Amino acid sequence: MQLWLGELVVSLLDLSNDVAKKPLSCLLAMAEAWSPVLCELGRQEEALAVCELAWRYDQTNTKLARQLYELILACGSVGHARRIVDEFAQASLQLGLNRDEVDDLIRNIISPAMA
Repeated sequence: MQLWLGELVVSLLDLSNDVAKKPLSCLLAMAEAWSPVLCELGRQEEALAVCELAWRYDQTNTKLARQLYELILACGSVGHARRIVDEFAQASLQLGLNRDEVDDLIRNIISPAMA
């Protein structure tokens, strides 16, 4: 886990070419897979760190946004969770999605956490 959170991966992800696509894809998959496992082991801070690292590189990933939103809410930080939704909305609008599409996606992000 430390290798994924360390300078090696961050330096690979900061490359602005096709080389960065594979480690980013792996990081997103790792965040999705490991975050729930780490939470079950009582290691919420590590789960949050993995998801936040992935979030830095993909703020339009609905599944990651939902996972991060729920993790942050579980830690009791409503304001931080709201910032994730705002960042998602802004990044999605910049990609060219219209406001209605973004609002639908946001409802999908926050609905599981509100249930």
